[in-house]
Amino acid sequence: MKELRMNNEFSINADTVKEMLQKHNHILKQQIEFLQSIPNCEENSKATAKLNQRIATLQKEIKEEKDNISEPVNQGSREETSTLKKKVKYLKREHDELEEFIKKEIEFEREEDDKTIKELNETITNLTNEIQQTKERLNKSKSSQFASEYAEVTRRVKLAKQKIAQSNHDIISLRAENEKLAASIEIEKESTHRLEKERDTLQKLIRSIKESTV
Repeated sequence: MKELRMNNEFSINADTVKEMLQKHNHILKQQIEFLQSIPNCEENSKATAKLNQRIATLQKEIKEEKDNISEPVNQGSREETSTLKKKVKYLKREHDELEEFIKKEIEFEREEDDKTIKELNETITNLTNEIQQTKERLNKSKSSQFASEYAEVTRRVKLAKQKIAQSNHDIISLRAENEKLAASIEIEKESTHRLEKERDTLQKLIRSIKESTV
């Protein structure tokens, strides 16, 4: 195991630095993937381009740092130890700044998304209210039209019933008149028949008288 020791104040293990850089790189990758998962827009594209540029710089620094760690180190060099320490601090600072930058971008996207969602919800609510009002107006219109049509049908039915009742009354009256006429006709027939018989009797009587006088 390669180990760097410069003095009693600072001691760093090469594997520890590598592990720290790997973790740092993994965190960056996760944050990049999360940021790229946000829906594309012009602001996000600019932020992503800026982020990619900073990541490229960090990756270059990490590669150089790994190359430096893999090379033999002069254990007596305070200057190299100080440089390494500064680079680690620099990477940490860059990581913190990048993390803060990503948080702000994510917060900005969330605010924009919340605003968009709120506007969509308001639009949906307005459309829903408008549809409901339209349905209510349509129902009222249908009810009014139905009531008008029902009243007209009722009026026609009532009129038809009145006509039927009048027709029935007329039929009954006509039947009564027909029955009276039939009775009168029968009486007249009987009277006629009686008169005819009386006539025949008188004619016979007249002929008999004439014959007796001759």
